[in-house]
Formats: sequence, structure tokens, C-alpha cells
Amino acid sequence: MFHFVHIYWLKGEKTINASNKNNVVDLNVKNNYEFITVPIWIDGEKTKDSKIMKKQTMAIGLRNKNTGLHIVHPISSFILSWKWRTREFNTKRKHSTNIVKFLNYLLQDKKNKIKSLAELDIATGNAYLNSLTNDHRKRETITDAARTLTSFYVWLNRNDCLPNVEDNFIDNST
Repeated sequence: MFHFVHIYWLKGEKTINASNKNNVVDLNVKNNYEFITVPIWIDGEKTKDSKIMKKQTMAIGLRNKNTGLHIVHPISSFILSWKWRTREFNTKRKHSTNIVKFLNYLLQDKKNKIKSLAELDIATGNAYLNSLTNDHRKRETITDAARTLTSFYVWLNRNDCLPNVEDNFIDNST
């Protein structure tokens, strides 16, 4: 069974419960959980004969390593309702995978003391990108991860979830 105390669904551009932004995403689940990508099918547009087309998209899930059970995590709003909501499946999959890798880095990094995404700062993102370089990842992989991570920071900032990052450090035009 999953245990969440402080996770809020994101609706549109603002959090539903914005009174406690320090716990937007609880990362205090380090030992037994991992983030995963979850392909899902949703109802799409209606055809001329009133049939509803199914559309495949991506979500971000949190899986219990012991039981194998997973849930679709609220952070999926980053993919489902923002910049990539109208993009093709493979684009969504690429960005979901990049965010899952970053979130798992936050969970697994021993030096990382972050308990919530609200505690993120620019240095944490830089440390992650440097870890990719240290792991001898290809330049295009690092560039792609940086692009996704920048958009993720912008999205978190627009949802008032980054109190430790000044607005002038984030280019909101992305």
C-alpha cells in the first residue's frame, strides 16, 4: 500500500491546495519506491460517426518496489496538461523518461537531502546534469535532459512550487 501524506493534485496552472507548498511532492519515500513511466490510453476526439478515438499518452508513476504496485503520480500533470499535452506519444515518452530519471536521482543520491520538490534549487539540477556527464552519457542525451529539466523547473515555478529559486533564474518563456 502506498503511503502519502502531502501530495497534492495539480489542476491547470495552479495547485489545488496551495497553502502548504513545501510538500507538493513528498520525496521522503526513498527506500521502497521508484518513479516509473506509465503508458496510458485516454479518450480522444470523436470521429464523424461519433466514435471516441483512443489516444496513447504517458504518465509518471510511483511504484512500490516490494509489491510491484504503482499509481499514476500527480506530477504527471507536467506531461498531461502542460507543454506536451498535444505532442506525439514518443515526445511525451522522452520527456517522461527524462523526468523519471531525475526524480529517481533525487531518491537515490546519498548526498541529496531533499524531502520535497519545493526544496529544489538550481544547484540540484546542475548536480544531476553533471552526474550524467560523469556517467559518460552522450552529449545529445545530456542536452535533451537539460531541456526537459529546464521546462520542469519552469512548470514547477509557474505552479509556485519552487520557493528556493528566484524567478529571475528561470526563463518563463519556455
